Amino acid sequence: NPAEPEPLYENALAAAPVHIRARTNLGALKLQNLDFAAAWPLLESRSRANDYITHSAANDLPLWHGTPCRLLLWGEQGIGDEALFASLFTDLAARSQSLTVLCDPCLLPLFRRSFPSITFESRKAPLDPTRFDAQISSGSALAFLRPSLASFAPAAQGYLRPDPALRDTLR
Repeated sequence: NPAEPEPLYENALAAAPVHIRARTNLGALKLQNLDFAAAWPLLESRSRANDYITHSAANDLPLWHGTPCRLLLWGEQGIGDEALFASLFTDLAARSQSLTVLCDPCLLPLFRRSFPSITFESRKAPLDPTRFDAQISSGSALAFLRPSLASFAPAAQGYLRPDPALRDTLR
């Protein structure tokens, strides 16, 4: 039962309110129990962990708070998570003046083909932060775009497009 550990994490947080792992683990449990309102703020604690991955160019930019602007989105995990979080791209593009996504270089052809109106750049390339007004990680964008279980439904539709020539060759 996923709810069983919750009191243990809550007791840990009562003793040490800023304990990062207790906060993020409790957030993961809340997410598993579909309590999105409680989950997202707790999960934001991950950004204070020593092993949190960030993009150095994004460090000087303010965090995005949902207003239209020139937005930089960056992934904080591996390419599997980058492909999963691609379900956010269309929603983010609709809420920003322009969206640039930093991703693993191997995903550039897939993302550019799947989302032609969005700019994609290699996360390994130099980046000029003055081109952006705000930044957010893909994990943090979830709090804005997926506040409920129903908000995931549009993303359940296919959003990645195969290379037609490669698809035909493999068939």
